Amino acid sequence: MRDRPDQARSGLIPGTIILALICGASSTPDGIAPAAAAGFGKLRVQPNPIALQAGTLVGAVREYRVQRGDRISQLAVRFGIHPVRITQTGARKSRDRLQIGEILRIDHRQIIPKFPAGLTGLVLNLPEAQLYLLKNGKLIKDYPVGVSSSRSRAPIGVSRILNKEINPTWYVPETIQQEMRERGDTVKVKVKPGPLNPLGTRWLGFGNGRFGFHGTLYPTSIKQYASHGCVRMRRPDVEDLYTRVNVGFKVYVVYQPVLLAGAPDGVHLCAFPDFYRSDYNYRSAIQQLAQTANLSQHLDWQRIPSLIRRADGIPAVVDRRFAPTRPAWIKPPTDTAPPKTTQPQPRATRKPPTLSPPSPSDDYELIPLSPEEFTPSINNDTETR
Repeated sequence: MRDRPDQARSGLIPGTIILALICGASSTPDGIAPAAAAGFGKLRVQPNPIALQAGTLVGAVREYRVQRGDRISQLAVRFGIHPVRITQTGARKSRDRLQIGEILRIDHRQIIPKFPAGLTGLVLNLPEAQLYLLKNGKLIKDYPVGVSSSRSRAPIGVSRILNKEINPTWYVPETIQQEMRERGDTVKVKVKPGPLNPLGTRWLGFGNGRFGFHGTLYPTSIKQYASHGCVRMRRPDVEDLYTRVNVGFKVYVVYQPVLLAGAPDGVHLCAFPDFYRSDYNYRSAIQQLAQTANLSQHLDWQRIPSLIRRADGIPAVVDRRFAPTRPAWIKPPTDTAPPKTTQPQPRATRKPPTLSPPSPSDDYELIPLSPEEFTPSINNDTETR
């Protein structure tokens, strides 16, 4: 969220959550308003404006050959997935460093939910950290995003795009200014457009105007619960979205931590964390999804509890007719031999990353990011030398 001196503080859409929060450059949820901090804990989540019904399983598990300079977090940004979906395939597995030529397995499967017929608008599913663009009920495109932390809850409900800006100025809210003082940093009142602006190159305001879709200085926060209320996007994605929607375009923010799909190899389930700590009833939601899609008789409830506990967003078979199996994967081209390293690679030290729920994007194309976009990672991450 951002703040402006001349911005109205009223006019919230009914059912939204009033938060004095910001969407700053920090990857941590600190610095929220005292009133919001006092209310931290279990929250009664507002009813979803629309229901995401059982949908379709798309995507595949592919293999990728490590190139010089690759980091797992950067590859996750390029593929639009969470790092937990990138696994090593060799006998020697060490996420402390990657070997040039090493094969990684990229799980890029995704459940595309079924949306209400004729729907036009943006649909943001917070637990999934995925944004969908629909026109007349047809899915045009979807984007991986970074969403708010559990302390900085975004408003659930229906709103519209209120304003759009190219190269926006960031007016630093008082809560962020206080953070700066506490850290001993230079207190900034506003940040002009440029490479150090945490809003990036585009801003699309929604809700009460203090929430928005925008770029980020931290691409590795995509698919994470890390913002202060706004929706972070990769620069190519937010610039693409900017051209596709106009002021007045509807925005549906939903909170649905489970997705279900019927597929030729059985019913699949994705479970994401209840990061709003709302006592979400997973079982009831799964039963309702399955009943609506006429899949109830196929559910294997012996497998479902472990998936809910894991809550990693990776699709898994929960069909009593099919044994649990690992998905087949697509191997990379073998027309060129993997590059050889000439010197031993030093071991890099790292802290265990804090994982938040993953979810893929159906677009598997590597999106090139300029060097300035790869600012120091919010995680000390696996790297090739």
